[in-house]
Amino acid sequence: MKRTIINRENLTQCILKKLITYNPDTGIITRKKLDYDMRVYFHPGNFTQWNQDAGKQLGVINTHTKRNNYQTVQLSIFGVNYTASRLIWLYMTGDWPEHHIDHINGNSIDNRWCNLRDITCQENLRNQKIRKNNRSGKTGVYWCNTKKRWIAKGSVVENGKNQAKHLGAFHSLEDAIKARCEWEESQGDFTERHSQIKPKAANQMKR
Repeated sequence: MKRTIINRENLTQCILKKLITYNPDTGIITRKKLDYDMRVYFHPGNFTQWNQDAGKQLGVINTHTKRNNYQTVQLSIFGVNYTASRLIWLYMTGDWPEHHIDHINGNSIDNRWCNLRDITCQENLRNQKIRKNNRSGKTGVYWCNTKKRWIAKGSVVENGKNQAKHLGAFHSLEDAIKARCEWEESQGDFTERHSQIKPKAANQMKR
């Protein structure tokens, strides 16, 4: 029997729902026991192994060390690796997400359906919490050794691309933070989680 290869281009909601069960209230994905006609999608032996593992949870937590230890749930379907949240979108809607899957509460391994949304890159950035390596205490504010100033920056979309927006250079950290906060307020689409200020981090910065 000739194997039918399934990859990112031809994986459909119909095939996915024959393979897995997704619980939208918990975000957990489990293997389903497969009908015999699903053998056409598997390498020899893998079909039997899949059914032996039916009912088991799928997915492992992957920590991205180069992205400030950002975590995602990853899983493999027919030997192809996927981010769980993107597969869930296909499972629930029948379509792949158009943009980025954002975790509304900021917990990137919380894949409950109520916590997922398909948004643009800029919208996603405007829901991110302050990075662990931020030393000013405020997203978009950093110390420039060359200018000996605190720099405030933002990001806007122009011609479909994210473009940096210079908000000013300041002697005072407080003034730089104020400029960034006022700009965020003028944009009107930053989340409360993104807009937080952590003054303790700023105290560690050598000026």
